[in-house]
Amino acid sequence: MHLPQNTLHNVRIQDSCLLVNVTVKKFGNTRQDKEASRQTAEANNASTEVVKVNKKLLNSPVISAITKVQGQITNGPVKTFTLPWEDKNWRLIQRDVIAKFETGLKNLVDRFEANKAELADDIDKVLDQARHDLGDLFNEYDFPSKQDIIDAYSISIEYRSVPETNDVRLGPSEEWVQARQAEAQKKAEDRIQSALDTVHSTVVDSLSHLIDRLSQHGVKKDGGTRNQSFNNSMIDQLNTLAEILPSLNITGDARLTKAANDLLTKLSGLDPDELRENKSLRESVVQTAEQIKEDLTGGFFD
Repeated sequence: MHLPQNTLHNVRIQDSCLLVNVTVKKFGNTRQDKEASRQTAEANNASTEVVKVNKKLLNSPVISAITKVQGQITNGPVKTFTLPWEDKNWRLIQRDVIAKFETGLKNLVDRFEANKAELADDIDKVLDQARHDLGDLFNEYDFPSKQDIIDAYSISIEYRSVPETNDVRLGPSEEWVQARQAEAQKKAEDRIQSALDTVHSTVVDSLSHLIDRLSQHGVKKDGGTRNQSFNNSMIDQLNTLAEILPSLNITGDARLTKAANDLLTKLSGLDPDELRENKSLRESVVQTAEQIKEDLTGGFFD
């Protein structure tokens, strides 16, 4: 979905948006074992160039819990409330959703810190388990200090302003400055377009998934023995999207605005159990979702 270039040129997001960087780090939990690789290659008459044996160092419920919550942070608040902007994890966020973003983030960060504290308490047991699990493949040199393992797990959050496109003011000539400013403006417009495309795809994908799941509810797949159904989370995610879509619409695009209004007025507050029991309701919701999708996508595909 592409806005006219002159429209993008007039979009100013510096006053309504910030950039946020949520950095998630963890312990590198795999190592290549050269000796085991060599032995495996020789035992199978294979080249050591193509046979590599990797081993998982720490296999512990607390490690799994930490990794899980870190994934939930990336796929939850970060993905829900922010839009892609540039490399190195910097993402765009509207100022008016920062409070909701930080509330959702705090709940997960609190769980992360609790899991990390548990790891600190149980680090000796975790390492003993590694010795047991790896057997003869255990190598002390694969592991840093206990504290380094614990400290390897971290989450940091940083905000910064969206840079102005005319920050380049001095150069060898006025023409050079103007050229650099034009490049910065073009890059900003491309990033705005990319962010808008992401919002568009999110809405279309959510509606498509809703249409598919409701249409297939109660139907057996070819060769299947169970009727297809849908999870409550699908409806929860649709309600969340309806709530935050206005804030994701950073350009004030009319079609996204209409889609947001339609989601709120026509598809919010759906009851999953009622949908499962009422075929006529499912068909009505599918028809509404198809119309919202058509209104959003009509004429916007290249």
